[in-house]
This record gives sequence, structure tokens and C-alpha cells, in this order.
Amino acid sequence: MTPEVVWYEGQRGSWCQAIVEWLTEGFTHRMGINESKSDGAIVVVKADSLPDGSCEKFVQDTEHLKWMLCIMTGNEEGTVDIQALEGDCRVKLWLQTPHRYQAADRVLPWGWTPGCSTEIHNSKFWDWSFAGQITHKRREEFLKVAEKTNGIKLLLTTKGFAKGVSQEAYYKVLAGTKVAPCPSGPITVDSFRVCEALQLGAVPILDCMSPEGAYVEYWQRVFPHHPFEILTEWRMFPFQLDHILKNWNMVSECVQQYWTKWKSDLKTALDDDLRTIGAK
Repeated sequence: MTPEVVWYEGQRGSWCQAIVEWLTEGFTHRMGINESKSDGAIVVVKADSLPDGSCEKFVQDTEHLKWMLCIMTGNEEGTVDIQALEGDCRVKLWLQTPHRYQAADRVLPWGWTPGCSTEIHNSKFWDWSFAGQITHKRREEFLKVAEKTNGIKLLLTTKGFAKGVSQEAYYKVLAGTKVAPCPSGPITVDSFRVCEALQLGAVPILDCMSPEGAYVEYWQRVFPHHPFEILTEWRMFPFQLDHILKNWNMVSECVQQYWTKWKSDLKTALDDDLRTIGAK
């Protein structure tokens, strides 16, 4: 029997949840705990919706479940108190964009935005491209280097989230790009661009610094044993770019093989965790 997916308080539709939608394709979805018709469920909750970052009410609302696989999204600020969910043998916690002091059974990256397909173009026109907002110091540092970096490139900057080109145009650019530099978000080192690039066949270069500081180990947490290039200083971008372009066929194949396996392993992990807590 396929477990139900319950969207806590109807919290469905955020961009950060696209990876969860993909992960639970084919499942029965309910828009609230009271609609659940099972003794357990996959419960999706947004961390940034919990009052004062407290899980107390959420725990109370779900304590009747005999088992729960909790997928907590929207954890950008990392201020949610997840201690109430720890040590409960009937619960498995999956946490998106984990901060270094947050422990979980599994972790998820931001993922990709809704509508991002896996249409990979064999023809890559752009050596590298970036289309996005420049709204904090880390991205300003990237921009200073990017403007001077050679190659067949496309550099489009905006002043806010989703205020640039249309999503369709953005995906088209990424699909025709070999290398996608991925400067950090305002708080986490992660951004949607990383998984979008992977979905569309570009090779991402990852950032291990954000305006909040260094978090080098983040990428090993969400992508164990990954083959991606990571940088601490954006002045190194031209050198890493050159290395990737010179070895493009090999690097691209390696990255896409990893990405395919990572997604397959994630679905296997979901199945394994559900069996462990008695859902199957």
C-alpha cells in the first residue's frame, strides 16, 4: 500500500517543494492532518511557517500517528527547533538545507523550481552563463570576477528574486550552457540554480561561502561523494571554468551519471525509511 502524503495545514505549492513533489509522485496527497485516512503518513511541513520556530504545535497535531516520515522544507534560516522530533522511534526526519548544527535522518538541497524539466540539449552554445539577482556581498564578489571572465557567456543580473527573464527563457539558457556558476543564497550556500543546472545538463560550480560564513561540509551532506567543483573565493572561478571546459566531455558525463544515481538513491532511501518505521 502506498503511504499518504499529508501537507501540513495545506502548505503545498512553494518553489522549495518541487523536489518533494517529484519524490512523492504517484502517492495519495492530503491537504491537512484531519484529511488523512491512515494511521501514519509522510507529512510535509514548512519550517518557516512554524510560530517562533517551535515544533510544539506540529508535534501535538501529529502525535496520534503511529509512524511519520516528516519532510521539513523552507529551512533557509535554520532557526526551527527540531529537538522535539529527535529520539522518537516512530519518526524519520528529512530536512531541507540543513544548517551545521541541525541533525536529521536525511537531508535535501533546495532542489529545482517547478517546471524545470530534464530536457538536456546535446548542443551547448554558452560556455557559461548566469542569470540571477545580485543582492548581497557574496554575489557582488562573484559579479566582479564574472564580468572579466572570458568565454562564450551570458551574464544577466537582476535586483530581486524572479525579477529577471521568464522561467521558460531561464531554463532554455541553462539547457544550452556548459558550466553554471552557483553563488550562494543570502543565508545558505545553496540555491535553486544548483539542481536546475543538473536537471538541464549543465555542470555547476558550487559556493561554500555565504554572507553568513563558510559551510564547506554542506555539499557533502546533501550530495555525498559528489564530483562537483567547489570554491571559497570567486577569483578562482576562471581557473575552474577553464579546467572543466578543457575536459568537458569527461566532466559532463561524470556529473550526469552522479546526478542520475543520486536521484535514484534518494527514492530508494525514501522507500527504506518508510519500511524502517513500519509504513510498508
